[in-house]
Amino acid sequence: MSEALVDDVLDRTGGHPQDTMQVCAELYYFMRDAGARTVTIQLLALAYEQALRELERAFALTWTDLGKQKYQQAVAKRVGRSEVLFQSTTELPRIEVLRALDAMRARGLVLRVGRGRYEFVEPMFAEYVRRLDSAVMAP
Repeated sequence: MSEALVDDVLDRTGGHPQDTMQVCAELYYFMRDAGARTVTIQLLALAYEQALRELERAFALTWTDLGKQKYQQAVAKRVGRSEVLFQSTTELPRIEVLRALDAMRARGLVLRVGRGRYEFVEPMFAEYVRRLDSAVMAP
């Protein structure tokens, strides 16, 4: 596996141990079934998508849990889209954004990466949230 593809795996998973292992396991199975001996970007993309499907149940449970407290899912969507978090609106008051972020930080879901900027600790969960959000927004 080339160094560039290793970097790609780590970029996609953020080095998260479970996610990295899941992607690599799926890559192994695709390569074994195809009789491939060299990792390609296409095989890696397939492995990533399959790993995301495998992790979907755990992600769905986390998402459902976020829905138990008001505003957490809305804030999570903003984090996933890398949007401005502290733009007060009538739908999402600033104090509620702060509460939601504190709760997500306490659970280890998000990290503060700069002034008013947060990211998910697990990039594959961020991708799950983005896809969930885009599916809801699609006609």
